[in-house]
Amino acid sequence: MARDTSQEESSPLDRQVGENVVRLRGDRSQKELADEMRERGYKWSQATVWAVEKGNRPLRLAEAAVLAEILRVSVGVLLGDEVSVVVKQDVDAVERAQQQVHQAFLAFRSSQRRLARTADRFAQTGRALPVETSHLESLLRLTPDDILAIERAAERESVQLKAKYPGPPDETEPTGPTPYFDVFGDAYRNFAERDMSDVIDPET
Repeated sequence: MARDTSQEESSPLDRQVGENVVRLRGDRSQKELADEMRERGYKWSQATVWAVEKGNRPLRLAEAAVLAEILRVSVGVLLGDEVSVVVKQDVDAVERAQQQVHQAFLAFRSSQRRLARTADRFAQTGRALPVETSHLESLLRLTPDDILAIERAAERESVQLKAKYPGPPDETEPTGPTPYFDVFGDAYRNFAERDMSDVIDPET
């Protein structure tokens, strides 16, 4: 029986690219990825994707360009090391979360509007509301700034607790300069320290 040498013959770059494809396709199946490549004129099958991900089938330059476009990364990221891929995945995660926050704001405003209309229609029947009027009005007065004020207070308390009860060192933290983490830390310190008294208590 012939010995399978495909993995031995694959290069470290081919294996790295294969691992990158696995990470970058995420929830997309091998078949779905192959279908997208076929739609762009490449005769890929699920077996092709499997071979690429195993590092047994090198990517051609034109294929790499199209595959990178499908996976929404640059060719440099597709062919790069694990750190490049992880950074791109984290960027995508933050952008998705940002969109979710935006959608949550729209849903919040829409639900308040719906509640106000429903409560008005119910009140017009002359019956007592099924909830306390004060609670209903507090929900309708709530704005995104109020929610931010609550989150800001929680963030401030978290910072104070971490300063008072520091936990064990984070082994994942880099030992050298951390300019990007400093940007993040400064932003949240400013967020926690911002004076929101005008929002929390506008009468004072």
